[in-house]
Amino acid sequence: MSVRTPAVRARLVIGVVAILAITLVSAGWVVGAVYTRQTDDAASALLTSRLQLARQLALQGTAPRQLVNRVDAQGVRATLTLPSGEQLGAAPVSGPRREAVLAGTGQVRGARLVLTIDSALVDQAGSTLARTLVLTGLAALLLGALLAVLLATSVLYPLRRMAQSARRIAGGERGVRLDPTPATSELGQTATALDSMLDSLEGAEQEAVQTRIRGEQFLADVAHELRTPMTGVRLAAESLLHQQLRPDERDELLAQIVGEVQRSSQLLDQLLALARSEPGAAQRREPLSLYGMAADQMRVLQQIHPRVRFALQPELAIGSAADPTIVVAEPTALRGMVRNLLDNAVRASADAQQPWVECRWSAADGTVALDVADAGAGVPEAERELIFARMYRGDGDRSRSAATGSGLGLSLARRFARVHGGDVLLWDTRPPGLPQGAGAVFRLVLPATATSEVPPTPPLSA
Repeated sequence: MSVRTPAVRARLVIGVVAILAITLVSAGWVVGAVYTRQTDDAASALLTSRLQLARQLALQGTAPRQLVNRVDAQGVRATLTLPSGEQLGAAPVSGPRREAVLAGTGQVRGARLVLTIDSALVDQAGSTLARTLVLTGLAALLLGALLAVLLATSVLYPLRRMAQSARRIAGGERGVRLDPTPATSELGQTATALDSMLDSLEGAEQEAVQTRIRGEQFLADVAHELRTPMTGVRLAAESLLHQQLRPDERDELLAQIVGEVQRSSQLLDQLLALARSEPGAAQRREPLSLYGMAADQMRVLQQIHPRVRFALQPELAIGSAADPTIVVAEPTALRGMVRNLLDNAVRASADAQQPWVECRWSAADGTVALDVADAGAGVPEAERELIFARMYRGDGDRSRSAATGSGLGLSLARRFARVHGGDVLLWDTRPPGLPQGAGAVFRLVLPATATSEVPPTPPLSA
């Protein structure tokens, strides 16, 4: 969408000058009309007063020549025509006039008097007034144009600041803000909107940078983690191709290849699930039973690790309408949270004489929690936060079997939980209801969702 950008300064100056010109022309017309009216009234009054003077003089028997001299003054021209036909005074001129036949005694009796005012004098005064009005109007227009330019410069100064700020931002400078005062004016509201837009843009830019960094880290993690299994697959495949092996050795290498491929596939599934759970990614969240998900994953792991004893307390009927462990989550993400915590507990318990993994759920204050305890050696104090970092495997104190993990399980579980408004924590001490021992206890906590129906648990993925 294109936006018209007219020259505001020029339009403002032209507008002010045009309004001033119209005002001056209107004022000039009014002044001219008033001047003409007053001139006509003054001329009429002057002629009337002179005519009255002439009549008084005629009644007093004033001589004709003296009467004309007394009346012919102050721009009034008197023409007296005696009954004998003799004409005294100047000839009449064009302009306002009065005529009368005088009464009285002597020679002026019955004389005809004509009084006129020379219109040239009136026209000259009008021309002088017009020139004065024109010169004054031109001076007012010039002064108005100058004031309009100054006004436009003052009004447009905030816009110039906005343009300068935009150029600074385009040049790579960040944190530039207009901070208008007052913010309630028209330009103040515009500047405030621009500041809000800059906040959003810089936030989006920072998010894009973080996304790029996460993408680079994701690729680095994938490359780092896939290097080892792929190397094992390559070496095993080369041995199968180039060495004469006994059947049992061949079977062992094939099993190694299958195991490494499964490990790589599981790693990729976890990384892709994490990418799908990032904020802004398309997600399909639905009400799910945390208890049901934990029970299903424990059944799967029980088949894979028959030596490990699994327990989930307190018992709850799966699919119950009163299930207090309902949460709204993306199915793959919820499965990843629970499975990673259980896998971590299984690996930690692998070296115990009697390995076990015990879980206990609870619901309070609008949250649902799942505590996962293991029979391992616990987590050293120095590693309590490091174990949640990507690719961190620890120093082997937890279990010699920890080396079989990808180093992503706890990181993925915490990331999944935080995307869903929850978290994964490590207990300092074992909570009540779980077996006491040296092993670790991790807690998954998610916001609870009240619902009357529990949807079916999504298909399992071992």
